[in-house]
Parts: sequence; structure tokens; C-alpha cells
Amino acid sequence: MVLNMQISIKLLGELHQYLPANGEFNQSKLNIPTGLTLQKILSQLKVPDDLDFILLLNGSLMQEQEYVNITPKSGDEIIIFPPIKGG
Repeated sequence: MVLNMQISIKLLGELHQYLPANGEFNQSKLNIPTGLTLQKILSQLKVPDDLDFILLLNGSLMQEQEYVNITPKSGDEIIIFPPIKGG
């Protein structure tokens, strides 16, 4: 039996184009199966593997190599945004 949970997701900058259809402005609530990793969530959102971005889980910076091991919990918030570039 697969249980579902709800998480919040915010996609900022040009990444908002990967927001699910039910999203408003730059955020959405996602109902996902319990145990889904960050990598699988990104895949579900169709965020390209070769795209550079920064991912925060509940305000903590996640490293790319952690995406395969980290499984958000119900009520968690994921924020994804492009890297900040300056001149």
C-alpha cells in the first residue's frame, strides 16, 4: 500500500516553467508517494538534469549528490532557484 503525502514546492526565476499545472505564480502543493527522493521529485517535475539550480529543503541547502538519498516528509518545503550570477 502506497501512502501519499503533501509537500510545498516553490520554483523561482526561469524554473517556474516546471511548476505543475495546479501551481499558482511560483508555488504549488504536491501530493506524492511517501518515500519519493528529491531526485524522483525533480524528475516528476521534468526539471532537466543538466540545468544548474540551487535546492533548499526546509531552508537547508541540499547538495546534488544528496538528491538520491533524501526523502522529504509530509509538510516539507522545497525551494528551487537558479544560481545567482554577478558581474
